[in-house]
Amino acid sequence: MQSLPQKLFYSLVFAISFSKISQAQIILRVDAGNVSKTADGSSWSNAFSDLQSALKAASDDISHGQKVDVWVAQGTYYPSAKENADDREATFNIPSGVSLYGGFHSGDDESSKRSLDASKTILSGDIGKKGDNQDNCFSVLTVLDLSSATFIDGFTITGGNAEGSSRGEGDGGGIFNRNGENYLTISNCTFTKNSAAQGSAVYNSDVNDNCSPKFDHCKFIDNSASSGTVFNFAGQNFTECRPVFVNCLFSSNSNSDQGAVVNHCLGNNTCNPAFINCIFYMNTLTAKNDAASHGIAVSNLNSGGMGDVSPVFVNCTITENEAAGNAATIYNSSATPKFINCIVWGNNGEGITAGDANHKPSVSYSDVQGWKENSNATNIDADPIFINVNQAAGKDGTWGTDDDGLVPNCNSPVKGKANATAMMVGAKVPTTDFSDNNRLEDDMDMGAYASLDIVNPLLQIDSGKASVSFCKGDQITIKAEANVPGSFFTWYRTKHDAKTVADATQHGDTYTASDFDDAETVYCTLTVDPPTCSAAKTVTSTPITMEERICAVQSLPIQTTRA
Repeated sequence: MQSLPQKLFYSLVFAISFSKISQAQIILRVDAGNVSKTADGSSWSNAFSDLQSALKAASDDISHGQKVDVWVAQGTYYPSAKENADDREATFNIPSGVSLYGGFHSGDDESSKRSLDASKTILSGDIGKKGDNQDNCFSVLTVLDLSSATFIDGFTITGGNAEGSSRGEGDGGGIFNRNGENYLTISNCTFTKNSAAQGSAVYNSDVNDNCSPKFDHCKFIDNSASSGTVFNFAGQNFTECRPVFVNCLFSSNSNSDQGAVVNHCLGNNTCNPAFINCIFYMNTLTAKNDAASHGIAVSNLNSGGMGDVSPVFVNCTITENEAAGNAATIYNSSATPKFINCIVWGNNGEGITAGDANHKPSVSYSDVQGWKENSNATNIDADPIFINVNQAAGKDGTWGTDDDGLVPNCNSPVKGKANATAMMVGAKVPTTDFSDNNRLEDDMDMGAYASLDIVNPLLQIDSGKASVSFCKGDQITIKAEANVPGSFFTWYRTKHDAKTVADATQHGDTYTASDFDDAETVYCTLTVDPPTCSAAKTVTSTPITMEERICAVQSLPIQTTRA
């Protein structure tokens, strides 16, 4: 089987790198712990201590035609100049054209050294009494009317509370984003513990311009709102709201009226986001509604039915979402969402509402519990058999790593049932999965994860040679290359007498010994137990042969005697 070539996998093309930072003409540095009185951001020793000053300086430099990066060291930064300020309208205004990067350790002069986990950079709206969000700022970040490429990468955004009554003050606790075409890219950011009337984490809207930001590898966790952790709104003068979400997680968010994501259109406008390799897990709808006119994970709302609400979902996993009352997992009001290669299973509401006579969802190559409308032979209705749905982030508690629990197990019915070449408006099928593992073109799986394909281990030593040349008594280590973490290996040795003996002392993926004989062979078996597979499965490696060579013997000095 061959992997798809690594290429851009959605047609809303944007050329960026999420791990590599291009060199700017000016780099401004910010370090909350710096006490320099001559701060100008030119070095870490002269770093700005507050982000607001750096953004103002960046705006001035950009206005003079400079390309500006802002590097922010670990720490917590507040939109107000002082931590205990009471101006709830305080916000980080992001200037058009800036590149804002978190995750630096003070002193790092190479962007490749930043660590998002070890050097957590927090943008907080908790400007008043700590732990009381009633005096928090409305929106932690504000992005308005961008006209050039702007990047926000590597931050935790928290503590925004958009509960104001005037327009804008009730929208976007984490980020309020208006217009800007497709200039905004937000990557590697975590939105948590934000609240709002609409869009606790993010509010995207169009006013006389299109709004199509991109979110890559972002996490939306434990936010609360009336409607929408992310609220995408198109409602002004024939405009479009088309955000793109790639490898994003929506988990443990609480909403009272509509779901974790709301796609809302008014009038003759368009709200067509794309969701690729995204996960919706354990989001809740708290209101006890009597009618299923509410969505737990997603609400697609076309008010008046004159506009176009046709979001695209490709290789998404939507599971374990719950409502206190009668609600759908994905609710559609005069909307025509499209689902391909998705899993919608194990939620406590109706999976996908069928819509009306003129607005029908399109579902293909997907596993949707109870879906009967527009059904075809490419869809299934069967338990996807996740490895561990109750431990979705795995034992390490980190999403996007090899032990994630929402990976389909090796006997899952979703294995090989996706369409690798399908084309949809706004998106292409991804070549990698939520954990950035390659997908297989001729054996692609439904859902956000590629399942584990249990293959025979490959024994390697000396760059993969099939035999090992050694001197008597040499200590040799043989490594088994396997794609299943934490598995059980059994190592076998076959000697001259052709008897095969299992070594009961070593069961890891490496085998070390110093008592090998010439022509002895070594191989291993790999046993994969539930829940990785429904039943235990064992595969065997190709043997490797040991070849003893004649090794140099140290010469002894020649003794001579006198006549």
